[in-house]
Formats: sequence, C-alpha cells, structure tokens
Amino acid sequence: MPVKPERIANWDDLTPLTPVAALVAGVDLVLVRWAENEGERVSVLFGRCLHRGALLADGFVRGDDLICGVHEWDYNYKSGISSYKNDDRLKSFKAWVEDGGVFVDREEVETWAREHPQPYDRSQYQGAFADPHGTPDEPYNIWIRELAENGLERAGHHGRMNAMGVPRHELPAWEDIQLLTAQLHKLPLLDDEEVDSRLVIGPR
Repeated sequence: MPVKPERIANWDDLTPLTPVAALVAGVDLVLVRWAENEGERVSVLFGRCLHRGALLADGFVRGDDLICGVHEWDYNYKSGISSYKNDDRLKSFKAWVEDGGVFVDREEVETWAREHPQPYDRSQYQGAFADPHGTPDEPYNIWIRELAENGLERAGHHGRMNAMGVPRHELPAWEDIQLLTAQLHKLPLLDDEEVDSRLVIGPR
C-alpha cells in the first residue's frame, strides 16, 4: 500500500518532551520530541486518553510517561503503553522527519480511523472536549451534557434532577432517613384558639 505523507508539524516548533497536538483524518494525535543516543526522534501516538477521552496534548511528560492532565493516566511517550496497566496502550503511528517537517502516513491513520470511529464532532457543543465515555460512577454524565447544551428546551420546565458527579451509592437513600416523634414542652394549640400576634420589643 503506497504511503500518503502528511506534514503535521515543523520540527523546529517542537520543544523536547512537550506534547503537541495534531489532527489527521479526524483523529487526534499527540507528538512528543525526545532524544536518544545523541540523536533526536519524535513519537506520534493516538492523542486521546483511553480513560475519558481527554486530549493528551493538554497533559505533560513525567519521566518516561506522557501523563493525562485530567486524571493522570500514564502512557510511555515512546511506545504508548501504560506502565501502570500494560493492557492500556495508545496506537503508535509511523512518523519521520524530512525537510524540516514531521510526517505521518495518512493512509495508516485513515485505516485506523475506519476501525476506530471517532465520536468527536467539532461543530457541536463541547466539540473536541466532549466526554462520550462516562463511567459507572457518573451515570448521569450524558444527561448533564444534554442540559448544558440545550437547557430545559427538550426536557420541560423542571426537567430531571440528579446529582452532578456524585456516585449514586454515596447519596442518602430513603431508608437512611429516620423520623422520630419529639416530646413537646407545650401542647400545641387547637386550630380554633386565638393567638396573640402583638410584637413586644424591650422589657415592657
């Protein structure tokens, strides 16, 4: 299959060990320039954290790891493999430096994108920063996004009410609430008894 070179960055614009974003065929990529044996190289990885889809170009490098800036998931910036959990690995794309530019094979990215369709619509609310994943701990994340985008327009005046970001099992349940009758210092007045509504200020 012929290579379709696509220039995604200028080599001189890359600061060593500083993540940089690129977009090819609708796929977010992250570039990291690094040195090895007195030579310099560049890694080009899938640019989304596998946890919640955050842009890894917004993260940072710590040691040998590219760290997600949201929840600090780690990926080796050379291989894309997580040192914490080896099963978590970012796709690593072939990249090379030529004529002062960094290139990838667009065909390789397009092939990968067909197998891994990207859910980010940059023309919509939140666009590249949407969180389509969610977690079991935040089951209402999609509903919160709906409210943020459309308000109550599609939900009615009161809409639904849920806790934002608090796991349901950590919220009080009806069975956690106990109602006890209290001893009364004075018996309550009957409905037909008169009540003095005068207001007295001071000792008299």
